[in-house]
Amino acid sequence: MFRIAADFGGILRSLTRLENKDIVFRRSHREGQKQILQGDVTFYTQSSIIIKSVKVILKAVRKVSWLTDSLQPQYVEQKECVLHQEQKLHVFVKNAGQASRAGPGLYIWPFAVTFSGDLPESVDWLPHDSYISYTLTAEVATGILWNTTSTTEHLRLIKSPSFLADDLDFAPEFRELIFPPDVTCQITLAQPYQPADGQLDLDFAFTHNQSNIINIENIAFELFQVVHLAVTKYGKPWSATKHERRIIFTAQRPNDTTAAFKSLDPEDDRKTIHFSVSLQLPLAPYTCVQSVEEENLKVRYKLRATFTFFQNSSLRFRRVVRRDWLQ
Repeated sequence: MFRIAADFGGILRSLTRLENKDIVFRRSHREGQKQILQGDVTFYTQSSIIIKSVKVILKAVRKVSWLTDSLQPQYVEQKECVLHQEQKLHVFVKNAGQASRAGPGLYIWPFAVTFSGDLPESVDWLPHDSYISYTLTAEVATGILWNTTSTTEHLRLIKSPSFLADDLDFAPEFRELIFPPDVTCQITLAQPYQPADGQLDLDFAFTHNQSNIINIENIAFELFQVVHLAVTKYGKPWSATKHERRIIFTAQRPNDTTAAFKSLDPEDDRKTIHFSVSLQLPLAPYTCVQSVEEENLKVRYKLRATFTFFQNSSLRFRRVVRRDWLQ
């Protein structure tokens, strides 16, 4: 919840309140469903005043800049309004039984604006001042001369987590990593990968190959999405930009899992803990960015596993395991 106020001559002209600036679309909104953003516009005056109109404007703008592929290259900018929705909350009509002036006090007009699931996601990381931005503007017109006061808030339209991972190919199926002091981590992902509701299901086996006792303090997982965009010039790669965002962070202790340390063999000193982790994959950002060529984009998912453990209750070892999967 946030509030923006404008004070002119002791009169608080407009106050916008929204429940949330982030509009999140999940998988259930894909098939023509919509997301509603609710809030209200508050007007406070210390004296009598004419309130002509109150309205909110929802607007989305896509701006793309690129270098022309010609004998005299030059930058070209394209600015397009992909959404313009206006909602009037109050209109003063003369001789319609309304009071000509609003007395001192507080006035509130609630509103609800609707987002379609077909709208592109907010993008601010594309090169050369390219972006897709959403704004919500509240306007209050007062006085005989229609003096207008407005406040604007930037919104974020997020379509995550709802990535349809049917076309993803992850490899290899199995990977083994060795850490000192003689500790093995085995990561398994079933192949061919069959996504279950956009989830990435991983199986881990953490084995200690010595007779010394070790205690796992914490196991943390971070899933990153790395988007690499290449811009071409004369048909060849010219420049590139890379954007990385952390999607999910989860941490657990061994006693939080159903598995516990167990001996593989009564005569074997190796101790192994087995556990599984399910991570939700996000929507690939380029699927809704119509101004970007898909072949110029590469999306990489990086999983970072951090194991914190003790050996002999005195020495502490902390290791970070990084594993990348490419689409």
